[in-house]
Amino acid sequence: MPRHLTSSPTPTGARVRATVEVLREFVAAIKSAGSMGLPSGHLYAAVMQYVELEKYNQLIQILKDTGIVREVNHCLFYVEQAQAKGSVTAK
Repeated sequence: MPRHLTSSPTPTGARVRATVEVLREFVAAIKSAGSMGLPSGHLYAAVMQYVELEKYNQLIQILKDTGIVREVNHCLFYVEQAQAKGSVTAK
């Protein structure tokens, strides 16, 4: 994951593309966890050297706000209906 995912005032095309790719990878990881879900802390631990905690929380919130992911007791679950919305989905 690119180091430039830290906060900056003006997003560039490259930064937006990188962010979308990170969202896709998050979705893929969450989806692969299946019905048991993926503990959010485990996902963050895997990416913490690349993504600051505040940015991680913002990215997860985007996935929750768009209905792609739901969170129950800090565990992330993929929501199947999200694909019909044309949102960011796993490859």
